[in-house]
Amino acid sequence: LIGKYGLRVGDRVTISGVTGEVVEIGLVRIHVMELAGPNDAQPSGRIVAFSNSIVFQPTAGIFKQIPGTNFVWHELKLTLTSETDYHAAKDRITKAVDAALAHYRDNIATQRRLVEQNLTSVSAGELQAKVRLHYTATGIEATVRYPVELEKAADVDDQLMRELLAAVDQEPKLKLISAEMPTAKV
Repeated sequence: LIGKYGLRVGDRVTISGVTGEVVEIGLVRIHVMELAGPNDAQPSGRIVAFSNSIVFQPTAGIFKQIPGTNFVWHELKLTLTSETDYHAAKDRITKAVDAALAHYRDNIATQRRLVEQNLTSVSAGELQAKVRLHYTATGIEATVRYPVELEKAADVDDQLMRELLAAVDQEPKLKLISAEMPTAKV
């Protein structure tokens, strides 16, 4: 709870599956304002109290946002029919992702620099979208994993889905079986 990466009031944390903002750290309890809704961005109206002994529980898990940063990874999946041209699908999806995220690229680059400043012994690597296609029993599954700033997550998700659906609808059309809405991933 203490030290360079210890908890402080205002930190965004996940403790035992509850995501929220630390509002008070006492001698025996931590109080967290629970966040819920789309991408855990809105207060749920509840304060959750955790005993400080939670830190010593092997299954509790306390996760804290990297100091100075404000991003999370999101993931979405599209399933296309097995008759879909694999290479054309990968090319179109990749171009759609690049187009949708181009406006946010500078902000994510700033986040990467903040990670490297705050964790000097760790290289953050590139914070960029990754597109992966693979065959499944139902068809070709395209998984897109991408970083988003917390405040802009809903807008980025919306923009990306619109670009992807437009790409699927281009001639020759790709046959879409299903689409999963973006979700936060660790």
